[in-house]
Order: sequence, then C-alpha cells, then structure tokens
Amino acid sequence: MDMTILSFQAEEFDVVIDKAAMDAIMTKENDVWNPSQEVVDSAWSMCSHISRVLKRNGQHIQISFAQPHFRNKYLLGQHVPTQNISAGKSTTNQPVICAFHWDCRHETVEGTNSSGCFQNFMYIMQKVL
Repeated sequence: MDMTILSFQAEEFDVVIDKAAMDAIMTKENDVWNPSQEVVDSAWSMCSHISRVLKRNGQHIQISFAQPHFRNKYLLGQHVPTQNISAGKSTTNQPVICAFHWDCRHETVEGTNSSGCFQNFMYIMQKVL
C-alpha cells in the first residue's frame, strides 16, 4: 500500500511503526534547508494518513537517522504543502500538538557499539484528538 495514501479505515490502529519509510521519501529532498515541494507534499500526506488511521491516544513510532531539527519540521507539519493547509509551529523539544493532532517527542537511540558517527532517533507521536 502507498504510505502516502493509506486506504485503512479511520481510527483502526493503536500503533503505526515507521522504520525508515519517511527516510525513503527524503531521498528526493535535495536541500534539507529548502526541501523540494514533492517531498513536503509526500511527507504531509504520509503524516496526515497515519494520523487518520490512528485511534485516539494511539502512537506513531518512527525510527530514523534524520536529525530532530530537520525531521520535526515534517512531523509537526511546519513545511507548507501545496494545499496550503495551516501548519503547527514548534521552537522547543517539548511535546507540541501539531497539524496532525499528535504531540511529538524524540529520543536518541544508541547501541552498545556506538563508535560510529551516525545516531538513530526514535520519534514518538501520540494522537491527542
């Protein structure tokens, strides 16, 4: 199924897990500071559909190597899609309710052999509406 157009019923799942699916969308981002409109629209659609299929208090868990100051802009709806839908704003790492009706926080995931330069992050969104 296309992750940007989920055909599941509304409020069908308690948890939706993403292990690098949004990372795959980001391969066409071009510039992390000024991403392509195609990527913005695809990420917005993905988050919107995930929010729709989550039950109230359901969680969307995303594992990614994307750093929070870049990924949060997508997860909180801060990049404006072509549909010009209002977006939430956040300037802190505190949970914030966003355009997708979830709060968002992240944790750094480190393995036992974390000698490499890359970190992974776990983003946890909990639907509140």
